[in-house]
Amino acid sequence: MAIDKKAISYAAFLALLLIATAALLWWISSVFVELDQSTLAVFLAALLAFSGNWYSQYAISVRSVKEGHREQKVKVYTECIASFVKVHDFIKKEPTANLHDQKWFLCEMAAVNENLLLWGSSDAIISWRAYTNIADNNEEPAIIALKGVDGFLRAMRDDLGFSNRGLGENELAILLASGPTKAR
Repeated sequence: MAIDKKAISYAAFLALLLIATAALLWWISSVFVELDQSTLAVFLAALLAFSGNWYSQYAISVRSVKEGHREQKVKVYTECIASFVKVHDFIKKEPTANLHDQKWFLCEMAAVNENLLLWGSSDAIISWRAYTNIADNNEEPAIIALKGVDGFLRAMRDDLGFSNRGLGENELAILLASGPTKAR
C-alpha cells in the first residue's frame, strides 16, 4: 500500500492548525477572562470560520496549480511512452546492437530527461532513474526494459491521478510492448 504524501502533509497542516487554534484559544481565554461566554463564542466561531476559509483557499490554489500542469504532464508522458515504443521496436529489430552507440537513442533519452526534470513528479523521476540504472544488469535487453518501464509507467499514472490497484506485475509494460494488435 503506497503512502499518500499529500494526504499526510494535509493532515499535518490540519493538526498544526488545530494546535495553533487551541493555543490561541487558551491565550484569548486568559487575556479576555472578563468577556462573557456569548462574546467569546462569537469570536471563536469567527476565528474557526476564518481558519476554515483560509485552508479551503489554500487547497483550491494547490488543486488549480496541479490542474494547470496536468495538460503538459500528459504531453510529456505521452512522449516518454513514444520513446519507449521506439526503443522497444529497435531492440526487436536489432537485438545485438548497443543502444548507447545510437545517436537517436541518446537524443531520445536526453529529451526524456529534460521533460522529466521540468514536469515529472518526484516518483516519476526516481523510477526513471531506477530504469536507467537497471541497464547495468547482465540480463536480456527486453527483460531490462520490462522491469524498468513498468515502474515508470506506474509512477506516471500515479502522477496523473490514476490508480494502479489491481494491476499485475509488469502488466503495464507488457501492454505497452504487446503492440496495438494484442492490446485490444
